[in-house]
Amino acid sequence: TEGAVMSDYQRPKSLFWPLLLVVVGVFLVLINIGKIEGTTWENIVTYWPVILIIGGLDGIYRRSGWAMTIVALGLGVMLLLCNLGYLPMNAWGLLVRLWPVLLVAGGLDIAFSRRNSVWNTLLRMGLGLLLVAGIVWIVVSSPFGVGVKEIPYQHQLDGVTGTKVSFSTPVGNVNLKGGADSDLLLSGVAGIPANMDLESDYSLLTGGSSSLELAAKGRSTMVMGVTSLPWDFKLNSTIPLDLYVELALGDIDARLDDTMATKISTEMAIGKTAVSLPCSQDVSVNIQVAVGDVEVYVPKGCNVSINLETGLVSHDLPEGYLKTNNFVQNENAASDSPKVDMKIDLAIGMVKIHEIQ
Repeated sequence: TEGAVMSDYQRPKSLFWPLLLVVVGVFLVLINIGKIEGTTWENIVTYWPVILIIGGLDGIYRRSGWAMTIVALGLGVMLLLCNLGYLPMNAWGLLVRLWPVLLVAGGLDIAFSRRNSVWNTLLRMGLGLLLVAGIVWIVVSSPFGVGVKEIPYQHQLDGVTGTKVSFSTPVGNVNLKGGADSDLLLSGVAGIPANMDLESDYSLLTGGSSSLELAAKGRSTMVMGVTSLPWDFKLNSTIPLDLYVELALGDIDARLDDTMATKISTEMAIGKTAVSLPCSQDVSVNIQVAVGDVEVYVPKGCNVSINLETGLVSHDLPEGYLKTNNFVQNENAASDSPKVDMKIDLAIGMVKIHEIQ
């Protein structure tokens, strides 16, 4: 009993909260004096994995929970590298896939912590390092027994005067823009896991319009590098278009300023959504994201109104955009400009509205 009391007494107290306060304070000072670019929230979104790193360093200082400590430190470094652009992956997506490793590390610590010896400590440290090595191996090679295939796809316009186009995939980067050949509804390439198939559902509707749905079907796979799953498509720019995009994890980049899109709807769990809006006709826009960033590019003078249904979210608005409660209006809109009605539903992240020429 005396030895146990002495051991507890000799173990250093936690420095997690003091160290976190110091790091946050230094960051805020550097942001305020302009040494670090971006707003406070932008830097929080980028550097949040530092919390895991601090937790790992604190565990090393206290010499406790070695497997959990090392895994938290390693995972935090990997997530930070993702956010800084050194790894072509989404940090939130990586965390969603790999957080159970923390449970494994915690279990190992509990299982091997009954005997407090040097060899036992070295064993837990070694197991923690093996888990970190496994994380790095997964990130670098994505060893899940499946590859990636790119499927070219195009569809004729069929003389329709309007269309509805839907894209659906569990993971990837969906890049859309106008400029398809005048006789084509769309053309491009879909990147999907090799164990899935690209399915299309096309139908001619009454009134001279059509409907096309492109979807990745099959058992979803755990692919780490979402940049290796691009969906790059050009859309017809000469007919009215209703666009729907459904994505669980990844990025959506819809450059629709040179299209005749009249309805735009995107839905995503984790990732970034960027939309460039047309302003040559009335447009209805609905953007839904659980965790991530939303960036909207609006032509200067466009009559845009935005309904913000947001939670823990920061807002960056151009000059002349007035925010009243959850409603944003462009006060400098041209009187004869078509109307853009937009709804942004975001739980955690950041909303940026850019005004472009």
